[in-house]
Amino acid sequence: MANVENRVNGSYRLTVILGYDEKGTPIRERKTVKAKNLKEAKKLLTLFEAEILNGKYFKAEDKMTLNNFFLQWLEKHAKDTLSPDTLQNYISILQKRILPKDGRFKLEDIKTIHVVNFIKDLKKNGQCLDRKDGKLSASSVLNCYKAFNNILSCAYKWKLIKENPAIGTKPPNRKATKSEVYSKEELSQLMQLLDDKPLFWKTLILLAVSTGAREGEIAGLEWIHVDFEKGTIRISYYRAYG
Repeated sequence: MANVENRVNGSYRLTVILGYDEKGTPIRERKTVKAKNLKEAKKLLTLFEAEILNGKYFKAEDKMTLNNFFLQWLEKHAKDTLSPDTLQNYISILQKRILPKDGRFKLEDIKTIHVVNFIKDLKKNGQCLDRKDGKLSASSVLNCYKAFNNILSCAYKWKLIKENPAIGTKPPNRKATKSEVYSKEELSQLMQLLDDKPLFWKTLILLAVSTGAREGEIAGLEWIHVDFEKGTIRISYYRAYG
């Protein structure tokens, strides 16, 4: 959404709404221009909105907020350097967790303590986006830190800030989990229990046990993945999850 406000002495204020924060307040980008009349001002508004949407609008450092910089990071850095899955994950984290709280801050005003508090809050109970009780996994907290660090690191590389405030934050550790595996006795018992079961379930369980494939990967199998001549089955990650 965009609009023009007539000011004084041939000045017009252009406003483009980028989105809304967690309280429903519009996140606006504004620019004051000189124009002969309202018609010309509306043309400038169209160009201004296009610059923002295409990631070509770049504000001066002293006015650059994290909200403003997000589009620059997305168009000129993230899309070219991150994998599609990581890109979507970081965008979601930034839009749902970081920008609503810290997006209004100027880049130069974001300090290490803001990142520290962000990580600390994520470790509290009830931080799941569905508002259910329980804590985020260590892996989820680490991904949130990586997203925040990535956008701040980009701002530092582009010399918009003197240092990356996320560097002074100790990233959360991803706790290693011990995998539980079947013993030989348990596998033997499982095979015995499958003797009188339908072929469908036998095939499904034997595939899972012998390949270690995930439920989604097995569910995504099609005949094109089966090579009867070679006696092989190809597990396609992107087929199952993409």
